[in-house]
Amino acid sequence: MLKKIILPVCLALVFVFPSYAPAAGPNYIVGKLGAYTPESGDLNGFSSDFAGEAAFGHYFNDNFAAEFGVGYLQTSATFYDPRYDIFYNEDIDATFLEATAKAVLPIPYYYPGAYSRSYMDLYAGVGAGIYFANDSIDAFDFSQHETVGGFHILGGLDFNIERNFFLGLEAKYLWAKPFDTSLDGLIFTGNFGYRF
Repeated sequence: MLKKIILPVCLALVFVFPSYAPAAGPNYIVGKLGAYTPESGDLNGFSSDFAGEAAFGHYFNDNFAAEFGVGYLQTSATFYDPRYDIFYNEDIDATFLEATAKAVLPIPYYYPGAYSRSYMDLYAGVGAGIYFANDSIDAFDFSQHETVGGFHILGGLDFNIERNFFLGLEAKYLWAKPFDTSLDGLIFTGNFGYRF
């Protein structure tokens, strides 16, 4: 009985969802470059630093998409240790894999002619990820590594500059805690993408 239900549902997903996708294509790739700013009390004194991500996404319809990305973030700080009368640098970075569900709101101003994408798309999303974190202190030849799960929320705005190409701005807040150090913080990026 279950097999008789699953097959028609799968076929419906394959044939129905693409018919609702944007005219430029239901898929997209996007690059994101920006900064990670720690918000956790565990990272007081740590700097805002580089963050980047590359992602693949799929529109199930004009108002819903899923996105899968791989990214990197880093932060560092300089501290003074009076015991040894030295300054030392601590560097924390993480490579991550994330999956995000996005709700999309097209702004109802459309290109003339054949273009069917709206001029702008507002979106908000929620997701989860795996974070491969590293912590190192140069003066003490210390390093540790840990893999943890985490969560994030995000919001952004895409400007559809052409049928296939878009530029965007995005803000993401993440929660992850490797080696008892909270990486909670904001990631702001400028995005550039291609739909196909």
